[in-house]
Amino acid sequence: MITITIDGPAGSGKGTTAKLLAEKLGFNYLDSGAMYRAVAVYLWEQWILLESLEEKNLQNIVLTFDGKNQICINGISYESKIRTPESGVGASMLASQPIVRACVISAGQGILQHGNYVLEWRDTGTIWAPEAQWKFYLTADPVVRAHRRFLDLQKQWDKITEAEVLKQIVARDYRDMTRMDGPLVKPEWAHEIDTTHLTIPEQVEKIHAIVQETLQNKKTS
Repeated sequence: MITITIDGPAGSGKGTTAKLLAEKLGFNYLDSGAMYRAVAVYLWEQWILLESLEEKNLQNIVLTFDGKNQICINGISYESKIRTPESGVGASMLASQPIVRACVISAGQGILQHGNYVLEWRDTGTIWAPEAQWKFYLTADPVVRAHRRFLDLQKQWDKITEAEVLKQIVARDYRDMTRMDGPLVKPEWAHEIDTTHLTIPEQVEKIHAIVQETLQNKKTS
């Protein structure tokens, strides 16, 4: 099995890049961020506060992906509910809690055992798959990342302002980088790519070229 991890802060382009890279390589794509987002929405629907979770709140959660690669909880797709700023904040809150991380990461690691995968989030190269064959760390200027996210939300007719998105991005960066369990850091021996001035196709091609170069070197060594 081959695993490629792509980590980085919100808005760095890792999600779309991971999807397209997986398609280009003929790999599966594991959206680990969607798993946290779905759990956040599920818990809100149960009127459970994310700040005061107990293990019993997670006992009946079964995380899977359906045939369309949409995140499901107990067989029900949550894809249409999770692409909002609120679910992103909720995911970040949950990703700092050990009991939630244990639930989500265990489910994800089980999925990785059944094929070649590209996965992305904030700790995939350090916690989810520390032995991955390739690791990448994407970064970009916070203002640029906020603008990208704002444009995505505008397509969904969201009324949030760009200033509010930037505020959320900065707060989320701090929370993700300073949490005690699995903080956002550049994984050991990961390739760092600054995406501030790169388009998504350029990001994909840059990563794909690194993977192909390594494969070629292995064949000739």
